Amino acid sequence: MTELTLQECQRVVDEWVTTIGVRYYSELTNTAVLMEEVGEVARLMARLYGDQSFKKSDEAYDLADEMADVLFVLICLANQTGIDLTAAFTQNMAKKTGRDRDRHANNPKLRTINDLQLPINNSLQGVPMSIDLEKVLNHTFQSAPSIYGEDDAILYALSVGMGANPVDPAELPFVYELHGSGFQAFPTLAVTFPFTLFWQIVDVPGLSFNPMMLLHGEQSVELKRPLPPSATFTNHAHITNIYDKGSGALVILEVQTLDETGAEVALNRSSLFIRGLGGFGGDRGPSASKANQPPDRAPDAIVREQTQPNQALLYRLSSKDRNPLHADPQMAALGGFDRPILHGLCTYGFAARAVMKTFTGYQVSRFKAMQARFSKHVFPGETLITEMWQESANRVIFQCKVAERNEIVLANAAIDLH
Repeated sequence: MTELTLQECQRVVDEWVTTIGVRYYSELTNTAVLMEEVGEVARLMARLYGDQSFKKSDEAYDLADEMADVLFVLICLANQTGIDLTAAFTQNMAKKTGRDRDRHANNPKLRTINDLQLPINNSLQGVPMSIDLEKVLNHTFQSAPSIYGEDDAILYALSVGMGANPVDPAELPFVYELHGSGFQAFPTLAVTFPFTLFWQIVDVPGLSFNPMMLLHGEQSVELKRPLPPSATFTNHAHITNIYDKGSGALVILEVQTLDETGAEVALNRSSLFIRGLGGFGGDRGPSASKANQPPDRAPDAIVREQTQPNQALLYRLSSKDRNPLHADPQMAALGGFDRPILHGLCTYGFAARAVMKTFTGYQVSRFKAMQARFSKHVFPGETLITEMWQESANRVIFQCKVAERNEIVLANAAIDLH
């Protein structure tokens, strides 16, 4: 049987009941059966994860099978009472999001490395979670190409807000290939390069986890020279460290990008937090970053810019990051959001533009490196406020806030310049 949506599950159960099962039990009988099946799940949970010991009679029971029994009876009741579970679940997640987002986010007992997410047990939907440090750290990803042309560079620039004013002379060189001063690729295009091989993380030997448990915590990128208008590069990646944070594992992924001569062009480092994978006995690693804290004074410059309602749909094309969380309302609801959210790296690009325009006049040759921590989500259409402090001639500390919610969405952030 292929993957089923909730709607398809309701149809499959109805067909089974009305053919093999002959007819539905009464609603009251099915309610009693549901309670019985939930009791079976509770009994197994107490033995598997609680303090009770197993009895000989429990060894033949399968937790996943018992949960499937609960789901079956619940679907029967939904069919009998005329409830569309897809619509009901989507509405319920939206209700939970509106009611509980701030309450849970402000509960210190639930915070993890990323304030957006909640800790969860070491498995989800039957996916085992385990880690073998030696295997993981000795694994090298299969190299993958990054090939882009002028159209790709333009699409990326548009997806991070370039050209909102179509006659801005400072931005036209990034969105018009025939511009008189010469066409240029914006530096943070380089953060899209790892996505040609990022998917391989789910196949790393010794690292077993549910992809839904993975969060992008921090990102840094360093350019060795300005990006050309078009190029063919090769990406090489490996995991350099894994830290045991208790509630999860912090994975440091390094991606080196080389040109056709083998010279290094860019170096990306991603901090990835896998919820539920902690407790494996590894090094806890460094504490939460205290770097790049804004000084205790007013910002030297502030840039305010509104994202577009379709910003995420545009960015997913330019970045090759097709995570459905950024496009599919139902997937967003499963993630606890009432609508799709913007890619953190899209906000990253907006902030880079603000700094580069303010302090260099978009001189891309001055871009050296950038780092930031993703601290909150952004909804497409919200207004980004980038506050900047010039620490020296070659370093700018910044933070990015959402005006509508007055929340910091990029923190511990800085750009280093040549």
